Amino acid sequence: MSKIALFVIYNHRYDRNIPIIENLYKKQFSHIFHLMPFYEGEQENVLPVYESSYRFQSYIAQAYNTLNIKHLNKWGGVNFTHYFIISDDALMNPNINENNLFEFLCIDEQSCYLKDFRDVRQKNPWSQVYAPLLYKIRQKGVEVADILPSAQQAAAKFAEHALDIPDKVKYARLLTYPFWYFRHKWMRNVLKSLKLLLQFTFRSRKIAYPLIWGGADYALIPASTMPKFCTYCGAFAATGLFVEYAIPTALVLSAEKIVTEAQTGKHSIFNDGKKIKSIELQYDFKLDMLVRNFPENVPFIHPVKLSKWK
Repeated sequence: MSKIALFVIYNHRYDRNIPIIENLYKKQFSHIFHLMPFYEGEQENVLPVYESSYRFQSYIAQAYNTLNIKHLNKWGGVNFTHYFIISDDALMNPNINENNLFEFLCIDEQSCYLKDFRDVRQKNPWSQVYAPLLYKIRQKGVEVADILPSAQQAAAKFAEHALDIPDKVKYARLLTYPFWYFRHKWMRNVLKSLKLLLQFTFRSRKIAYPLIWGGADYALIPASTMPKFCTYCGAFAATGLFVEYAIPTALVLSAEKIVTEAQTGKHSIFNDGKKIKSIELQYDFKLDMLVRNFPENVPFIHPVKLSKWK
């Protein structure tokens, strides 16, 4: 029989959302844990975590360690069979519960579940080319090169999941890179990318470590996968890797079988501005109305910013 720990990840210190989320999911899951950055309160099932929200893969690793060591006697952390991870702004279908989770998501109990992951064959040059090109495993003050699988081992794991990762990328692919950063006004990186363009526009560079991009706002991970997954998440956080590279990459490196939404036929409403706006207007930002009328076969709606909803 499965025993599921629900990890709710908070990007920011929103203590006031704890009782709202607790009330939303308490009838669906018996074991709810709130992963709250820099929490100083006394609620026992709120696990303090310490990291930037851009690297919240570290939240999972810290919470897993806390749960399985410090709170072993109270909750029996090592007895959890699965860890269901969801961000605080991804509203879960109210028909999902700990008894029908695998059936609803259309997966077996040995599989991991992730929204998606994407390789270089798909049209998303920023996420699939530039980060792998510039990312470094070996950094000053960070000793994770011997903790993570080697680049060759990582590439082999990607191949097992039919993910196409190139060995080299032409610097000419960086032509749009500075403009992406100009849009975000990150001048240091603009200057860095311009320097790369001037030096290496027509050359190729070997990727130091293969990465993929994918969903990071909800995942289901069996207990057997969690130790390695959390170690890799911690290593990627230490090297400053953004969470939407870190979680999919860590999962592929640690898991035997991963099922994505596309394989289940059930698709979330995810980062679709028009649909989200329509939902907000339809239900007048009344959370109870949205929950009562949640789309039947939609696992999650993201984002639902609770501070905006009544």
